Amino acid sequence: MRNAIYPGFYQQRYVLQSLRCSFLFFTLDFITWQQSELLLLACWRSPIEVGFYALSTTVSAGTIRIVPALFSYCILPWFLRSLPGRRYLNTYDAFIKISCSIVFLAVPICIIMMLACPFAIVVYLGPAYLPVVRPLRILLIAAAFGSTATISLTHLANEDNKREQKFFAAGVALLKIVLAVPLIGLWGMTGAALTSATTQIISATGSILLCHYLLNRRANTAPA
Repeated sequence: MRNAIYPGFYQQRYVLQSLRCSFLFFTLDFITWQQSELLLLACWRSPIEVGFYALSTTVSAGTIRIVPALFSYCILPWFLRSLPGRRYLNTYDAFIKISCSIVFLAVPICIIMMLACPFAIVVYLGPAYLPVVRPLRILLIAAAFGSTATISLTHLANEDNKREQKFFAAGVALLKIVLAVPLIGLWGMTGAALTSATTQIISATGSILLCHYLLNRRANTAPA
């Protein structure tokens, strides 16, 4: 605890807003982002396959958190110290620039992990764990979108248009349930990874577009 890292600005806002989040939002977030497909996979597949998939989801979820943390704790402080005169024009400008920066970080990191994961798994876990590679590679695609969407989700948590967010989140959660049954039944953990990646990409893309629309509208209507 003595070496704990103090949470950054966005992490503080996200945590505080999560404490006030409704149970419906919590449930929809669990279905879409917290690997709820594991429950269905456990009903139909062997414990070994469930364990392999759980390992791949753990790595993917960690990757989603790595890129925003790397930007917040390393790159952004270095940028502000190196160019003290540079500041964001407004919230919309900050959203665009930070999101683009995270994209340029997330995509190379995820590609490198997709290419290196077979070698890393063999070295650290052994060849018996190679079945983890396929679902992990699928989930890493969604991890790049999820990392980029963290800024959008932080802004949306403080917006007032909760009704639109609820409808969108409910639609994505329902889509995941509809896709999970046939895909997991046919392809096991590969189908689970496809289900999770598809819905997470849709959720992240929708959050980015909605946040872009709201902040752009606010910037255009703000008094000069």
